[in-house]
Amino acid sequence: MTASWPTIKTGATTNLDASSALVPADVVSKSTTGGAYRVTRIDGTREVRARIALAANGCTATVFQSEPWLAAIGRGLARDGRGELVALDVADASNGERVALLPLTIARERRRTVARFADLDVSDYRGPLLGPAAPQDMSGERALWAAVKRGLPGVDLIRFEAMPAEIGGRPNPLARGHDATPARLKGFSVRIETTVEAMLRDRGKKYRKEAERCFRLLEKEGAPKFRRAETPDEINRAYAVLEAQQSARQMAIGHAYVLDQPQYYEFYRDLLMTERESGFAAIFTLEAGPEVVAALMGVVRGDTFTLLRISNGGEKWQHLSPGRLIVIEAMRHFVERGIRTFDMGAGDYPFKRGFGAVEIELFDLVAACSLRGLPTIAVERSKTFVRQRPVLMAAIGRLRGKA
Repeated sequence: MTASWPTIKTGATTNLDASSALVPADVVSKSTTGGAYRVTRIDGTREVRARIALAANGCTATVFQSEPWLAAIGRGLARDGRGELVALDVADASNGERVALLPLTIARERRRTVARFADLDVSDYRGPLLGPAAPQDMSGERALWAAVKRGLPGVDLIRFEAMPAEIGGRPNPLARGHDATPARLKGFSVRIETTVEAMLRDRGKKYRKEAERCFRLLEKEGAPKFRRAETPDEINRAYAVLEAQQSARQMAIGHAYVLDQPQYYEFYRDLLMTERESGFAAIFTLEAGPEVVAALMGVVRGDTFTLLRISNGGEKWQHLSPGRLIVIEAMRHFVERGIRTFDMGAGDYPFKRGFGAVEIELFDLVAACSLRGLPTIAVERSKTFVRQRPVLMAAIGRLRGKA
């Protein structure tokens, strides 16, 4: 079984033609399939957002390259003083048809200029918005990659990480071939074709009975409620609980917690507040009496809910498996509204496997564009070599444990 990415329409139909913009003659990569790819670079968050909003119908992207998400990224960049969005708009020079649109950030990192997909370290998946003319053969993919590199003069290193092989059911030309390697993490997704109850039955008798037992125990705690926070006050309260529970959990298991740092705290809170009326961002709580036993936050696009953050009330509620219960309630909530795909995000956790989540392969494409970028390439290749050899990974893990 394979998972496919939801198609995301970005903006309305327009006559915007990327090839009509003034482009330096050297920012052109000849394609062996005929014609040429022309690249227009757009600088500035407002300009990039306008270009994305005006992208021709038919563009596909992950939810993390959708306009609402990138708008939040842009606001976060401004708050942190970390620059602005940049984009490369790639078009077929022969007819102006859009090939791809790449929202990026370009910044100095350790004396190198690095280009990345715009994500502020909060996006699980990265990649281009694919236009109608996105290549689907090897020669076209190579031509696109060459055009992207030509459109980034002065960059020492390109780090395109955590890219799905398919976006909206279409092949991602930057994740196939070239020097793309499997990413450290994978994505996970669940599709509910009929009902949540049928999905639970399909997980087997033991799993279904355990979920039912946990719901009965929750009811004994008093008047369980599953709520979606809607008003600013409700959102603030739910988000405060989510933060506190996640922080307590990470400290209890000895992990460093970073999401309470200002840049992350403000990003998620801003996203919830700004998009509460649009329905793009949502936060839920599961309550037993006066206490919140779990909280969950995510974003909605098309027929897909993407899980961003999840928390539980800690050891007191551990016997209820509160994380599983709030996910089940969220699934019921969204299936009733025609949303049937539940993207569990990147990272391999047991509760995702319990729901029968399908793995989604992610890929990294890291390239040196100058001598300054070469050391990073050597390090990345070493990491990939080790990751692809489980025995070696295990041996290194044992050595670290002894150290």
